[in-house]
Amino acid sequence: MSDFEGEELLRKLVEQMTENSDLTKENAEKMAKSLIDVALNGDLSDISDYIDTVDVEQNNNSDSSQIKPKRTKDKGEIMPETAEKLDKVLSKVYEVIPPQTSVRLKLSRGETTVFDSKMGGVPYFPKDMEYPRVREDKFEEKPLHFIAQLNFGKLPEIEGFPTEGILQFFAGCDGDYTYGFESGYRVIYHEKVIDDVSKLYDKSDMPEFDSDDDYFPFVGEFLLTAQEATEMPVTEVDFRFWETFLAAYNELFGTNIEKIYGEGGLSEVDEPLYNAVFDKCNVGETRMGGYPFFTQYDPRKNNPELAKHTVLLFQSDSENGGDPNNWDDSVCWGDMGVANFFIMPEDLEKRDFSNVLFYWDCC
Repeated sequence: MSDFEGEELLRKLVEQMTENSDLTKENAEKMAKSLIDVALNGDLSDISDYIDTVDVEQNNNSDSSQIKPKRTKDKGEIMPETAEKLDKVLSKVYEVIPPQTSVRLKLSRGETTVFDSKMGGVPYFPKDMEYPRVREDKFEEKPLHFIAQLNFGKLPEIEGFPTEGILQFFAGCDGDYTYGFESGYRVIYHEKVIDDVSKLYDKSDMPEFDSDDDYFPFVGEFLLTAQEATEMPVTEVDFRFWETFLAAYNELFGTNIEKIYGEGGLSEVDEPLYNAVFDKCNVGETRMGGYPFFTQYDPRKNNPELAKHTVLLFQSDSENGGDPNNWDDSVCWGDMGVANFFIMPEDLEKRDFSNVLFYWDCC
């Protein structure tokens, strides 16, 4: 892309963002530059083609990617007959994959203490403990970034989760908007909480970070305020959803549909129902428990070892936690992505957080 083409593309993106939102021109320009950077690094020659193209779901067992129609934000009202059909199928799905308790965690700006459930800032950390660092390879000894912590003693209870103690999530920043892959990540559980702040880290004890801070998903800190615990149905991006959905659909309506996309797939045979699934069965947001959201695909699909990690400990979605006109008041994983931490039920029962699965993706 030439400099002239890049400037013209940036101008068009800024115009579109400011026209369709309350973003200031300055913040729209920051966001647009980020989008272009991500697109170019991903070998996409034109961000406009990227925005208007189809979504691609990677399938580890297929020879090529599965192409599925681009999802629009607003498909309109679901017709009564489609809604009735969807409810029948989902009721059978929920018999196989029951709803799970989830707690929505709302972000807000403001000073926090080391005991709060929060993202960023100074974590709860005893001074006699070694701050988590990269253990090996080229980033060895580099300090990990503090992503978030959950103080279970101050959160609604979820069956199977601890009811006391503080659980923390750390990840390295590899640069260029990638996190935790080369530099690793760590989940630490403090079962007993020390009340004496003189024995805990303060701002002066925190390690210094390199210039890769510029690529971290957020700046500063956010308080996490728990909403009421609710029963959350499985999301359509969960690796178990579509196989279960098709089995229920075929049983109810006497069909033999074996795939979602392409000729003879559900999206072609029953497009209204296919679209209705996305309207009803996609839930993101920052939360603990429940079912995950992915912008692309579930890495646990077709991977027996990863598929054992069925419990969602914590999900950090890209969302605003302060001034909607200030890009710096947002959490943004790459290009409006989402990050998830999963654990095996037996490890959660033992309070063993040494084998947690961390994964994030973006648009």
